[in-house]
Parts: sequence; C-alpha cells; structure tokens
Amino acid sequence: LEISQKLCVYVRWVLTRPAYKQPKGVSFSVLKAAFATEKSLNHHLACLEFAKFVLMILEPFLKTFQAERPLAVFLYERLMELMSELTKLFVK
Repeated sequence: LEISQKLCVYVRWVLTRPAYKQPKGVSFSVLKAAFATEKSLNHHLACLEFAKFVLMILEPFLKTFQAERPLAVFLYERLMELMSELTKLFVK
C-alpha cells in the first residue's frame, strides 16, 4: 500500500515508452493489469486494504497461540470467536 502510488507512476511511465523498450515479463504484466487504469488501481487498493483489515483481526490470535506453553485447551473457544468475528464481515 505504501508504494502503490510510486508503482502506478512507474507503470504509466513505462507505458509511454516504445513497445520494444517495455518489459515483457510476467511480473510487469501483473503490474500493468493492476495499475494501468484508475479503476483497476482502486480495485487493487481496496483489496489490499481489506486484506490488511482481516490480518489485523487475525494477528492477536496468531500471537497468542505462538507461545511456548500449552494453549491447545483454549484453542477451540478462541477459534470460534475468531470465526464468528470474521463471519460478521461477510454475512449480515
């Protein structure tokens, strides 16, 4: 997300160059599809923001169960809370 505007400027600059000077790799094709138009840029930025939001919900769960002590006893309850919280994002 932090470098998306710079990637957008780069892709648009490369597209102004002659076709034989443009990169032909798969990675540039992905960038071109993502950042070539304003609509596709907004779509990909929204997807990244949503992924960031979901990861912010998952991070405390992952940190809690990365301890060295046995926490499997609490796993079911916390996992059900987590699934309930994530389901509320998709189901009204």
